[in-house]
Amino acid sequence: MFDPLGILPPQGGEPRGYVPIAAGGGSTRDQQQSGEGIGEMTIIDMAEVLSALAQLDIDAIRAYEQAIESVSHGGIRVSLTRFRDDHKRHVEHLSAVIRALDAVPPEYSPDLKGFLIEGFTAIQSLLGTEGALVAMRNNEELTNRKYAEAYEMNLSPNIRELVGHNYHDEQVHLKYIQEMLASRAWEK
Repeated sequence: MFDPLGILPPQGGEPRGYVPIAAGGGSTRDQQQSGEGIGEMTIIDMAEVLSALAQLDIDAIRAYEQAIESVSHGGIRVSLTRFRDDHKRHVEHLSAVIRALDAVPPEYSPDLKGFLIEGFTAIQSLLGTEGALVAMRNNEELTNRKYAEAYEMNLSPNIRELVGHNYHDEQVHLKYIQEMLASRAWEK
């Protein structure tokens, strides 16, 4: 399995480095059941935070697919495709860590919020490139806000590093979309 940060457990083993052992010993499973963890964050809490981010990325993938279909400008289309692929990578990495925490990652399908995001993007995309970019700006603002909130949580260091990498990607996406809207690049 791909392990971007070297934090996944060896086959059948406990996660390395990022899941602390409770004071006085005990296994990861003991911590998960007892609710012990880092500060206020338990292993279950971390898995829930990561699952929410993975679901947000799944929803973003579908929104990007809607937007890409409506964009006629080649350069913007290529960038949006790359951003969609970033979200796919986020889902892959987050899901691997969620599994390492003995939790189940979200299914690769939209939740109710995802259907709403996808529908909004589809409607906006009917207006062409500008509408698609406006929809994606709104989606990326939400994604940036959620990643920022997660990054500020008391996550273990390696999980925080993964969230930070993903958050950086989200900032790049949003900045690009804002720049394209401000410059109206599709008209040139």
